[in-house]
Amino acid sequence: MTGKQKRYLRALAHPLKPLVNLGKHGLSPENKREIETLLLDHELIKLKVLDSCPLSKKECANAVGRIKGLEVVQVIGKTLVLFSPHPDDDVISMGGTLDRLIEQGHEVHVAYQTSGNIAVSDQEALKFAEVSNSLTNNKITSSIIGDLINK
Repeated sequence: MTGKQKRYLRALAHPLKPLVNLGKHGLSPENKREIETLLLDHELIKLKVLDSCPLSKKECANAVGRIKGLEVVQVIGKTLVLFSPHPDDDVISMGGTLDRLIEQGHEVHVAYQTSGNIAVSDQEALKFAEVSNSLTNNKITSSIIGDLINK
């Protein structure tokens, strides 16, 4: 992850409240499952290391950082900022993130370009063309949609 990406995530995390508190049980299997579940739902969370935790904040950051697909973005005080992209993002090019942004009421525009060597089903191409057409409503995307429907 680049420094620019980390800065962006830190800015997004700034107003967030910690969703997980690590206390006397430290980083238990239950806490790990809770972190993974929360990251699946939110992608970016804060974790608080309480005074009662047997691990230091550095030990917690190292242990959490070993969880597959998880990145420790920042350690500030006794708070860790954690990021894990939605697993669908690898499969469908940020589909999980885009769905959440749309559900939250954000206006989302997508531009997609390939090298031409990636197979895409007609159904996926139709979905993309319909979204593109709803944004631009031009003759080219209308023609593509017509071709895909009448195929």
